[in-house]
Amino acid sequence: MLTFVLLAQLSLPRPLSPVLELAQVFSGSAEPPKCQRRGESGQDLGSPFARFCVWAVAAQEGMSGGKLTATIHGLRGPTLVQWEVPFDDALRPARLADSLGLYLRSKGLVPKICEEGSGPAGRIVATQWRSEALAVHVAHLIPATGFKAKLVVMATDQPPALHPLLCQ
Repeated sequence: MLTFVLLAQLSLPRPLSPVLELAQVFSGSAEPPKCQRRGESGQDLGSPFARFCVWAVAAQEGMSGGKLTATIHGLRGPTLVQWEVPFDDALRPARLADSLGLYLRSKGLVPKICEEGSGPAGRIVATQWRSEALAVHVAHLIPATGFKAKLVVMATDQPPALHPLLCQ
């Protein structure tokens, strides 16, 4: 018996939800994301309506690489968007976090400065931004010797889902 697999470009809902619009801005790309019905490693997403999307992140000066992904459940939009980008320039993630903060403030989100954390890789500086429709956690790593600076962003259209332990 032959089995055929049809791979198709799944489209995102229009108009874009606030978290998808934010993902498009994060990516710096005019291209739409590539979406599939299975997770990054081929895992089941738990719903026939779920999609896993990856945006091509436009390269910026000092960026080592990175990707922007979203897991979208149902027809109402993503529950979580994640972006993790390492940088060669140790100051670049902090500047990008500041620029992102200005953008989020312009969209009406309110910041909460998190306590600084630290670990073997360096110090972590984070801010959580919230509105009724959107929650965004922006953290950057000020690296210890031997590690790269990094920017990590998580956003969701379900603000209570963004765990309070991420920001004390």
